[in-house]
Amino acid sequence: NTDLRRGYLQDGQVSRVTPAAAKLSSLPVWIYDDTRWDIIKTQIKALKMYRPNLAIVAIDYVQRIKVEKEHGEKRYETIGKVAREAKDLAKELRVGVILAAQLNRLVEKEAREPQLSDFREAGDLESEADIAAFLHCYKPKTEPWSVYWLIKKNRNGPLAAIHLKFVGNDVAFYDWEEE
Repeated sequence: NTDLRRGYLQDGQVSRVTPAAAKLSSLPVWIYDDTRWDIIKTQIKALKMYRPNLAIVAIDYVQRIKVEKEHGEKRYETIGKVAREAKDLAKELRVGVILAAQLNRLVEKEAREPQLSDFREAGDLESEADIAAFLHCYKPKTEPWSVYWLIKKNRNGPLAAIHLKFVGNDVAFYDWEEE
């Protein structure tokens, strides 16, 4: 909520935010705000040692990551390097690694469903991924709550289009229930 981020809460809102904040503070979530890939990998390895039951790591977003480039290396090649190393890290630590990526703007301009080829500066991102999925709203102006989780690649399972309901006030997705 914008009011919460800006600190403009009414008395009634504060009484709802406090228990939610207490619940969130007890969850085992760590946020690191570094863009250097070598540092990110080190932090993940250290966290796995500290928390052996660590199951999932999410990196938002992969195009923002800085990698030491070799002479003449293109940006899409460095993204591919991150994708390969993230997959290796997942295998080494036995954790799921989620890489969030930006898509080309053409998807919005053309008002179409995203495809694997729409990953921006993708490198080997798509080819390294075991699962590649998109959140997509077919009618963003008229039905912003109707969203699909599109699984476009799944090495070990089916492809799917899962209908979800987006609730902006909660910043959450829920199962779609037909009226």
